[in-house]
Amino acid sequence: AKNMYFSQEKTFLRKVAELFVAFELEKNYTKDEILELYVNTIYFGSGYYCVHDAAQGYFEKEPEQMNDYESTLLAGIPNAPSVYALTNRPELALQRQRTVVECMVEQKYLTREEADRILQEGEQIQQAGQNNEYTAEYHSCLSSAGKGNGDGIGVLLQRGQGKAGGLKI
Repeated sequence: AKNMYFSQEKTFLRKVAELFVAFELEKNYTKDEILELYVNTIYFGSGYYCVHDAAQGYFEKEPEQMNDYESTLLAGIPNAPSVYALTNRPELALQRQRTVVECMVEQKYLTREEADRILQEGEQIQQAGQNNEYTAEYHSCLSSAGKGNGDGIGVLLQRGQGKAGGLKI
């Protein structure tokens, strides 16, 4: 709510107002709808202000086309977009992705085997990139400018596997 309706000013009045807005959101929307609103307004670095634009810009894909590796990589960025944006410091984004995946294992949204598979996929991409043209292609995906309409986030968290029907942050 604070990202959608309030400035970054830190006052007691703002905090009280945020509380009332949060209650209204919870009263009128499901948790999935609130999450969708959130991921379609947060910053993903590199000029991308919603998951659709970030998926397009970083991977040249629609959100529902992203694989688990890409989804968990993207899920780590909003924590500190200027630090974890894939175009800024990809090695830090990968480090953050490991943290996201480990948290998902701890919270039982992923099994250890699923987590290992996701992280292994990233290692294979990096190894392949050291020896062929894939790196150039992958990095061009990371740095291309995405244009989107901000639709469709359910995919980042609902990939049809794991606890409660999907990956969750």
